Amino acid sequence: MPLTNYEANKYIKDRLTTGKFVGLLKNDPGVAGDTASEVSATEYKRQSIIFIPGIEGRTHNKDEISFPIASSNWGTIKFIGIFDAATGGNLISYSKLNYEREIRSADRYIIPEGYNIFEVR
Repeated sequence: MPLTNYEANKYIKDRLTTGKFVGLLKNDPGVAGDTASEVSATEYKRQSIIFIPGIEGRTHNKDEISFPIASSNWGTIKFIGIFDAATGGNLISYSKLNYEREIRSADRYIIPEGYNIFEVR
């Protein structure tokens, strides 16, 4: 049974508007939320993400998200995940990227404003 727009927007407001972080994953974490493939370089850290209020059950990142410059090879990023903590915590959602990207030393991974779209169904 699908949610109404009202309830989907309420979910976004109640669950996603504050205290969430985006992380980079090299493999599919699956519905179990296996984060073993999250980038683990010393300079890497999850980045805070702020979502705009929901419209018809959809939201996206309000601002550009910029990860630190890699000082080592991070591997190929294939998925991004939304976490409930800056470290540890739980993976609450994930998505396969349309375009995989290999991050090498001196590269920076950036998610432009509006590109991390989240939809409640």
